[in-house]
Amino acid sequence: MSLQVRPALVPRRRPSALAPGRTLGDVVEALAAEHRTGAVQSTTGVVHLAEGEVLQVQSAAAPDLPTLLVRSGRLTEQDLLELSGTPREPLFEALLSSGRIGRGVLELCHLSAMSDAAFLALPQDSGPVRFQQGAHPQLGAIRPIDVRTLRAAVAQRRALLDRIWPCPWLDTAPVRLSANTEARTDTGWSRGQRAVVRVADGRRTPLVIARLLGRPAFATLLDVRRLAAAGLVETPPDRAGPAVVAAPVRSPVPAALAAPTALSAELSLGAGESAHGPAVPADPEVALLIRLRAALEARL
Repeated sequence: MSLQVRPALVPRRRPSALAPGRTLGDVVEALAAEHRTGAVQSTTGVVHLAEGEVLQVQSAAAPDLPTLLVRSGRLTEQDLLELSGTPREPLFEALLSSGRIGRGVLELCHLSAMSDAAFLALPQDSGPVRFQQGAHPQLGAIRPIDVRTLRAAVAQRRALLDRIWPCPWLDTAPVRLSANTEARTDTGWSRGQRAVVRVADGRRTPLVIARLLGRPAFATLLDVRRLAAAGLVETPPDRAGPAVVAAPVRSPVPAALAAPTALSAELSLGAGESAHGPAVPADPEVALLIRLRAALEARL
């Protein structure tokens, strides 16, 4: 007598949430609407959800939080080895209990790393997606954030980059210094811009430079766009469009290099509307963290 194995019933909404041809952000938002808990894994990144809220976002193209903490000098590699997380005490909790880093600083650094990864991963085509029910991030959890708030911040970051210099393909092209860069003094350049100029060799892309310097990817992208707007970095031709890129009208002193302008634009994160709904987080502490992070990134 043969037994017939019946396939397990799958909820109707799950296939629609994980259907191909959508961005990772679309998939995550659909699962968040179902208040799911687990890890969304795709070719562009990994997003951890807890009851529909985002705990952590990872992207291979963005430096993770431990890397940022070490490269920024807040921790040493020996510190990380001593505090390596365990199932009972993940890294975040170990850092806090050790007293080597305060909760406010850790939350801000975590938000910066998460926003960085979200900026690079969420807008991309998700490709094949796998949802691991109940999975938790190995580093632990600090403060969850609403997925729509995160997507709104991503959209506003993209808009800020395009306001500085409307050349999105510059973000993935090798950074090539212009012929007159060496003749220019670095007076008025930010620390981040000087760092980019030092390591730009015509082969490294902005994301490679960010990992080399141990800086947030978005902060490095801002610096490259500002340098391009000032004529210090070559603007490559649009690979999908005309060979000549029209330069926007700008004053004799490039506004893209002016810190107050960039800072005020960054401080607008979390305010107003976006394509994904209200950008103001329901949690006022999250809203404050987003504004602090934006202000610090503009100063890097």
